[in-house]
Amino acid sequence: MDEKSFTEWENIITRAESIITKCRGQFPDGTFDDVEKYLRYDEYEMAVEGLFIELMNAEVLPKDVSSKECYDLAFAVGLDHEVVFLGDFWDKFTAFLNMHE
Repeated sequence: MDEKSFTEWENIITRAESIITKCRGQFPDGTFDDVEKYLRYDEYEMAVEGLFIELMNAEVLPKDVSSKECYDLAFAVGLDHEVVFLGDFWDKFTAFLNMHE
């Protein structure tokens, strides 16, 4: 985990949970279970990466979720330079956001 303050991590958690809440009714039950598990275990980078991988796999960005809020959250946890699940995450992620602007 980066050297962020407790308050910065709390803000990141709140932002991630907000996006999950906005998406929940548009995805099958259980879609975000792993994401929420990572949040509970303080694996915030993995949670955010997993959240956006779910959105990219579905090729959906809900109308009340902006590309900017997604980009800012991913950048805040450092997904522009370090990822766990998808080696070319940043390229695919930015292309996904560009399609939904």
